[in-house]
Amino acid sequence: MTQLPADDDLGTTRAKLIRLTRLYAMLSRINRTIIRVDDAEELYNAACQIAAEDGSLSFTWIGLLDAQTQTVVPVSHAGSFPDLMHLQVRVDASAEGRGPSGVAIREGRPCVINNVLADPRTLPWRPKMREAKTNSLASFPLRLENTVVGVLEIGAYDLDYFQEMEINLLAEVADDISFALKVLRRNELRLAGEAKLHYLAYYDSQTGLPGRNLFETRFAAACSASSMPESGTLMQAILVVRLCRYYEVLHVLGPEAGAAIARAVGGRLEAHLPTAWVARLSEAEFVFMLERQDDKAALEKTGRLIRELIAEGIRVNEQEVFMDPSVGIALYPQHGTPSEVLKAAQTAAGDTPYDSGSTCRFFVAEMDRGSRRRLDMDTALRRALMRDEFVLHYQPQLDLVSGEVVGAEALLRWQRPDHGLISPLEFIPLLEDTGLICEVGAWVIGEATRVCRRWQDAGLSPIRMAVNLSARQFRETDIRKVVRQALSDAKLEAQWLELEVTESVVLFQPDQVIRTMLDLNSDGVTHAMDDFGTGYSSLSYLQRLPVARIKIDRGFVSNVVANPNDAAIVRAVVGMAHSLGMSVIAEGVETETQLGYLRGIGCEEMQGYFFSRPVPENAFASLLSEGRCIPAAPERHQI
Repeated sequence: MTQLPADDDLGTTRAKLIRLTRLYAMLSRINRTIIRVDDAEELYNAACQIAAEDGSLSFTWIGLLDAQTQTVVPVSHAGSFPDLMHLQVRVDASAEGRGPSGVAIREGRPCVINNVLADPRTLPWRPKMREAKTNSLASFPLRLENTVVGVLEIGAYDLDYFQEMEINLLAEVADDISFALKVLRRNELRLAGEAKLHYLAYYDSQTGLPGRNLFETRFAAACSASSMPESGTLMQAILVVRLCRYYEVLHVLGPEAGAAIARAVGGRLEAHLPTAWVARLSEAEFVFMLERQDDKAALEKTGRLIRELIAEGIRVNEQEVFMDPSVGIALYPQHGTPSEVLKAAQTAAGDTPYDSGSTCRFFVAEMDRGSRRRLDMDTALRRALMRDEFVLHYQPQLDLVSGEVVGAEALLRWQRPDHGLISPLEFIPLLEDTGLICEVGAWVIGEATRVCRRWQDAGLSPIRMAVNLSARQFRETDIRKVVRQALSDAKLEAQWLELEVTESVVLFQPDQVIRTMLDLNSDGVTHAMDDFGTGYSSLSYLQRLPVARIKIDRGFVSNVVANPNDAAIVRAVVGMAHSLGMSVIAEGVETETQLGYLRGIGCEEMQGYFFSRPVPENAFASLLSEGRCIPAAPERHQI
């Protein structure tokens, strides 16, 4: 006969079944909650409340790890534990770190204490446990992406409450909460990604300013509002600020300089225009809108003030840089639809990379036609080199004492089909800004050295061949390698080649430029400083540059007789060059009076229309073979 269990055993079994039933119900309810919650805080609060109610537990709480302080910060709780949100729990080896929560987080496993009042690990919290009538504790780690980030701690009224089945069920609860955290985190990341995409679509990430899309939307709305009958006839004005040297500076200082420049420019605009809508159109363009404007003079004054404000130096990594800003102004409805007005302001500011130079101007229709012409020219230039449309003309350089030709400056010309000879002033800036100057510049050096050698092979007296170099050639090509290859191909001795550089070449990275020039100098190539006096960096670098001669800009030479200031500058340049062991060549000499003055102050050489315009290769060869020159100087006298 089967023996029936004692009443005590039945009571214990029945109690255990009830307890497990409650825990299963708690697990089921928590899982249903997990499906519907949208954020972690709601999850924590619901889980704690359900556990305390459905499980008939004394308390539950969830804490998250603060890795910096190595403490567990309670974020939600339910039940009878007094002042639980101020609970002091740590995860280190201190007394507050030896409890079940500290162990669960530190070791990543459940920790159970089935006799709270007798276990030394609960000593720091024992009075509050007694007050909450808690006799058993269990802590379960919460994980996110396989990393323990917090703890679920549960207190029970009964001794020895947490047995294998209870522990397994509650561990499943902790695992489900961890899974919910993972899902919520993924949703947060997705939403954050969507928010970031939205932000990047409408705001500039470097400055926080509105971007092009948001500005266009706001500007269109403002234009629409201003078109209402009650708005009268006042106009909407936008001013575009273009940083003409932005990409040049970035090429030298690196892309990271762009953020510093953008923040500085944006900050200046916002500080000076607190009521205007300021935005960043592109890396090198900012824009702001002034509502209901009808005073063009005031608008132009604002534009000029902004240009001067942005023109001030910006310090980037201990280097002061200058952006050379240009400001374009356009009006709605005078210049078309909102999108056409924005394009007009960009055009006025110089919306293509070919426009350079600091300026402030209103849009006029001719600018748009000019932009289209430049675009057409750019397309044609990209084919010109492979179609052999470039040619060199040569301007003689004469010794002012002997009157003889001692050199030639190679000058680039473009023989464009159906257009004739294009002025260098029109196409060389395009070559510079598009980068084609590097490829075309290498061709110029090669062709000039070949021509110089052909003249020598024809029995003509050897003369110096001068070739201009741009700053971009120095920055983006191995100019020494290009020169060496050209000299080798032409079989020309290096002493007959002179490279002319402007002050802009040494404006950035002067040490690197000077090293390159010294290397070329050691090969036998000489250097001249071109357009001297038109920049602001000459005197600071002139003593360091391996320059054989200085070229005085034609702007000073043309008025050397009529303008005492220009005469004083020319005289000072000649004196300074001689004191540094350099010779001087004057450009743009057109009259005998200018020639006489230059001879009188000891200028060594000249070039200009007084003797000859730039001429093709064969015409220059004829000039040399005929021995053409100017009369030798009389005995030198001082003016």
